[in-house]
Amino acid sequence: MSITPIMKVTYDSQSDRVRILFSNAPIERSAAEAAGLTLDYDDKGHVVGLELAQASLRMHDPRAVEFVEESDAIANEGVA
Repeated sequence: MSITPIMKVTYDSQSDRVRILFSNAPIERSAAEAAGLTLDYDDKGHVVGLELAQASLRMHDPRAVEFVEESDAIANEGVA
C-alpha cells in the first residue's frame, strides 16, 4: 500500500471534535497526550493524526480552517 502525504481537517459537531490527519497511513495506536488531545501513531511511531475533544470550548471557531504557507506567516509576523 502506498502512503500518500495529506492533510485533512474535519470537525464533527455531534461529538464536538476536530481531527487532523497528516497521512493516510493506518493508525496503529492512539495516546492521550493532554486533556482533550489525542495523538495517533503509525506502526513506525510517526504521528499521523490528532484529535481535539471539546473543540468549541478550546477554539474560536472549529469550523474555520486557514492554510498559511510558512513564508507568508514569516512575512506577516508582527503585523497588527
